[in-house]
Amino acid sequence: MGGGKYNLIQLICSIPFSSTGNGVLWFMYALSGLYLLAPVISPWLEKATEKEIRMYLLLWAVTLCYPILSLWLKIDEGIGGILYYFTGYAGYFLLGYYMRRYGQKIKLRIALIGFILAWVVLAVAKSRNWDVDFYDMFWYLSIFVALMCVFWWKVITVVADKIHSFQPVVNIIVLISNLSFGIYLIHIFVMRYLLWRCDYIKSVMPYPLQTFVVLVLTVLISIALCWFISFLPKSDWIIGFHHKRSIK
Repeated sequence: MGGGKYNLIQLICSIPFSSTGNGVLWFMYALSGLYLLAPVISPWLEKATEKEIRMYLLLWAVTLCYPILSLWLKIDEGIGGILYYFTGYAGYFLLGYYMRRYGQKIKLRIALIGFILAWVVLAVAKSRNWDVDFYDMFWYLSIFVALMCVFWWKVITVVADKIHSFQPVVNIIVLISNLSFGIYLIHIFVMRYLLWRCDYIKSVMPYPLQTFVVLVLTVLISIALCWFISFLPKSDWIIGFHHKRSIK
């Protein structure tokens, strides 16, 4: 009993430092860390030139290639590594800033080449059963995911330029954007505890169709749930957005 009480106290005291409540919420800690770091990075970004930001992103990109380079080289990814302080999700933080400010200089066809390359490498590695750690090679902190992010950013900006005059579409996009944090927060629970437990999806549909159906339903259900939550009092404390009813 004493051990159980100690474990409970330990879990509670560990909340600020690790995702003790549910492991799938690990990204909350990564986001919180970036927000804590933002006031430190922002003054540098205000003074940094495009070339200086590109240099940081280049060094960060090298660290994203570690899973590949480690197949042939000895890589120190710990605190003794020369690029240790260029690793992590702060690189995505700066990449987003760079794309917003200078992203128009990147051609869509160049971004498309990077996107195709990422998928080709993944497909070949999977089909040929390469002896690699897929978690490291193709997870968030990999060069392939970064290339995909650049591509989708370019696609979204191109589409946004085309539809900015269609107000109903813009209104839907703005609403989804306002609900995006809540969608991000809740989608894993919708997928794991609702859709993955649906016997009809698992037993009747072939695997590729299962994946597509689960994807679409996860997005739609998450949007619907967050939209309803947005009308509740203090919903901005829950999903970061409160929908104010217009008074006529």
